[in-house]
Amino acid sequence: MALVLKTRGCKSSVGSNPTLSVFLLGGTIMLCKYGCGQEATHYFKNGVWCCSSNQASCPKVREKISKNNGMYRTEIKIKKSKASKGRCIGENNPMKRLEVRQKNKNSLKGKRVGEKNPFYKKQHNDSFKNKQRLRMATGGAAYAQSFIKNPSEEGKKFREIVLEIVPTSKPEFKVLNYSIDIGIEEHKIALEYDGYHHFKDQENINYHNKRQREIEALGWRFIRYNIFQKFPTKEQIKSDLQKLI
Repeated sequence: MALVLKTRGCKSSVGSNPTLSVFLLGGTIMLCKYGCGQEATHYFKNGVWCCSSNQASCPKVREKISKNNGMYRTEIKIKKSKASKGRCIGENNPMKRLEVRQKNKNSLKGKRVGEKNPFYKKQHNDSFKNKQRLRMATGGAAYAQSFIKNPSEEGKKFREIVLEIVPTSKPEFKVLNYSIDIGIEEHKIALEYDGYHHFKDQENINYHNKRQREIEALGWRFIRYNIFQKFPTKEQIKSDLQKLI
């Protein structure tokens, strides 16, 4: 359907975005492309002008949907299905083939899945929890921390500031079986930015206190900041470091 122009000596505004407001040449305005005859006030990303912020709100579109018993939405679905040709959906999905399903089923034979898993629908008892806690305290935590590549935005910013002040500092520095946020080995200074998980329960708080005491017993000194304080500036971190160096 071609766009229709109607003469009118005024400025036409597109939606509520002032950056899209336009002056149409010759004092003309744009009419809704869906054919309702109303002035088009919204410009969609697909290049269509409409009288409403949502095409389904256009009177002409509502009339079409009503007359065709939802045919308009069906047409959209057909259009999407044509765009998905060649993809692994519907009959092209390999999981629809019996031989593929049987192969996957055979690959799980002998494995502890579902009800064969000893922990299926069971709550972990205290013995299991203590074993896991011991494993994390004897190197498991440091091992898991070594895989963290994307710290929080605050933690990332904190590390960048410290590395700028002390280039020899090392993120995720290992002491005993623990990993500290940033370690300055030559001065035995540990810098940490405590996020929410440090305070989520009393058990976690006790663990981090115990961890700090054990590291301090080796002569290390801690500088700590947390999410409940104003984020430290470069000058503040530099000042805190100078007090210990």
